[in-house]
Amino acid sequence: MKLICPRAFVSFQNVIILVADSLRFDSAVRARMPFLGRFGSMRRAYAQATYTWPAHMSMMVGFFPHCFDKLGLYNRYIRQVIRMGNRKGTGGGKHQQDPLLLVDDRRTLVHGFKRMGYNTICTGAVTWLDHPFWAETFEHYAFLHDAPRQVDWFVECVRDIRPFFALLNFGETHEPYSHGDVKYIMPEGYQEHKLGDGPLSKSCFRILHLRQIKAFEFLDSIIAHLYAQSRANTIFIFTSDHGECFGENGFFGHGFYHRKVMEVPLLIFSK
Repeated sequence: MKLICPRAFVSFQNVIILVADSLRFDSAVRARMPFLGRFGSMRRAYAQATYTWPAHMSMMVGFFPHCFDKLGLYNRYIRQVIRMGNRKGTGGGKHQQDPLLLVDDRRTLVHGFKRMGYNTICTGAVTWLDHPFWAETFEHYAFLHDAPRQVDWFVECVRDIRPFFALLNFGETHEPYSHGDVKYIMPEGYQEHKLGDGPLSKSCFRILHLRQIKAFEFLDSIIAHLYAQSRANTIFIFTSDHGECFGENGFFGHGFYHRKVMEVPLLIFSK
């Protein structure tokens, strides 16, 4: 296992984007991560949108959550992970000339990887991933509600194909934070906090936040299983589409601007 550092595109590398839906940065760093922690610390990055659809679509054109650390791949202005198209952009700079992966297509990464001979695979667990775009754009698609089933489906799907570009969206870290055999329902009145005021106490928000942390700890073990079943020369981009408010300024959830909604974890590694 290793952090990503190669300087040139390798044509047979596989790409897997792992999205823990709604996972905010401090939930990730507070969690016990016996697997992902082996690759180093999560970096604080900032989401490209406040809710699932635009955040995932941003990733599909090569714009992942942005990290301000002066570290290539994490900070795209130093070096991009995946650049779509080869036209000079408005930003200029070396990052446009030396991405880790270059996908020469102006539509989406999915179309670009298809043109390069890749199989394209997607599985999602939250409502926006049930949109027709995903089934119509990816060659292999499954909308499944729990991470173990998603990983089993994915492993079976790629058993006899290579190379591939894949997106796996996990729903355990999205409300109500159910995971495995642990099932939750959301407390009454929680939606009122989308307006910044509601009936939930600070202790209730602490419990909800802890549920997300525990859900991510569950995901860590599932991702470990996925990694063990994966091939060499595979790039993993682990992140979230957006974060979550847990009572800050009276707010709960996402879909609106707040610093905690924008802060997400980012970790890039390979096998």
